[in-house]
Amino acid sequence: MEMLRRHCILSTCVTEKIQTAEDILTVDIPIRFSHSDPNEPSQIPIEFLLLKKSKVKQSFTQYEHFAQFVSQVKLDHLPHNPKNKVGFVALAESEEVGNQLIDQNIADVLMSNGEALLDLHITDQKVYNKYPLFMRARILIQADKQESALKCLKVCFAILDRVVKVKLSPQNKAKCEKVRRKADASKAKEKDEEKAMKVAMQQREEDKKYQDKLKTLPVADQ
Repeated sequence: MEMLRRHCILSTCVTEKIQTAEDILTVDIPIRFSHSDPNEPSQIPIEFLLLKKSKVKQSFTQYEHFAQFVSQVKLDHLPHNPKNKVGFVALAESEEVGNQLIDQNIADVLMSNGEALLDLHITDQKVYNKYPLFMRARILIQADKQESALKCLKVCFAILDRVVKVKLSPQNKAKCEKVRRKADASKAKEKDEEKAMKVAMQQREEDKKYQDKLKTLPVADQ
């Protein structure tokens, strides 16, 4: 949890009268399916991010793989209002995933208390750790809006329960798997190029050491 620093009682009292204290709760949850191997890829390929509209551009910079994986999708139960700059936007590989994760009950809570939820990310791309499928949510906790934070926390668990029930159509599953194969091939190519570069640099260093050693020898021994 990211806590607001409070240097002393006096500064806290003065500051909190001017601005409300805010803390951020980060919820990290590995997601496992029954009878699944934690060393194998997720049974269901999912890349889903629910965030505020103002943060969409930033997310594509923060998560480099987004350009290949996701786009903004329409959620049936959580309508997007273009005029509302603080409203939620869903980034996913298909509307199918988003609509299975966000039902009417969850949408109602987000529309009434969603200001407390900064973002919620479900990914199988191991951007945070090595878990095959992982959820990270960030919740804003304000002293005068703690009830909203609690409701958003409950929403996180409600979405978590729905993740393991997601069913992808054959068409969307094939599309997701194709994107992942392409991404994996790109990563493998980058690793091979990096390895080759290291080998080349090491060889240059060895050649330089050899040439430097030759310079120290008598001309007859060179």
